Amino acid sequence: MEDLEIIIPVKNENKNITRVLDSFFYEVKTKFTVTICFDDYKDTTIPAIKKYDRRQQFKIKLLKNKYYGINGAIKTAFENSSSKVLLVYPADDFFNADKIDKLNNLILNKHYDIVCPSRFMNGGVMYGCPFLKAILTRTANFIFYYILRLPTHDATNGFRIFSKKTINTIDLELQKGATFSLQLLVKAHRKKYNITEIPVVWYERVIGKSNFRIIEWVLPYIKWLIYAINTVLSIK
Repeated sequence: MEDLEIIIPVKNENKNITRVLDSFFYEVKTKFTVTICFDDYKDTTIPAIKKYDRRQQFKIKLLKNKYYGINGAIKTAFENSSSKVLLVYPADDFFNADKIDKLNNLILNKHYDIVCPSRFMNGGVMYGCPFLKAILTRTANFIFYYILRLPTHDATNGFRIFSKKTINTIDLELQKGATFSLQLLVKAHRKKYNITEIPVVWYERVIGKSNFRIIEWVLPYIKWLIYAINTVLSIK
């Protein structure tokens, strides 16, 4: 088993996944495995993986989500992993594979518990985001960083790396929406874990539909906003 496992939750990503895997092949020097976690055996990602012509270059596992939704897929992958470092990577991100070696090094050799790729720190960029989504994302992250003192400018980014030791101490609750990154961050922050960030470039999805759903996700996000507020109050 490689020290680094890259976890990619998918839903019909046949038009994106091979390009993402190619970016790993060309950019990542660290030895790694990839876990593709899917909800349904009819998912179009599965045949694309089986036909992928570089499958012999690194190990790719197909894993059925035993829960539901994105949080469930990631929880399933966490529970099935024995790797020391767990990286959750978006299925449509063609641009940040060159950051993976640095992220892995920060966990393994610099002994951080969580490293947060950030669109909003110096050097980070967000391109092409729809206006309303951009306003909500920037406002939420302003609150989390400047008011609630989370140790990253980008608390909501779904691209994130963890030590397995950290994951073993935090329960990932099942919810609608992709709240896993915020949920794990606020819980780790309360435990005073060692967290840092690096800048990344983020582009809005160009192939397929975004899973971003304002109405469905707002209540779960509010729950973790309140959790972070309570952490600040307890520190005071």
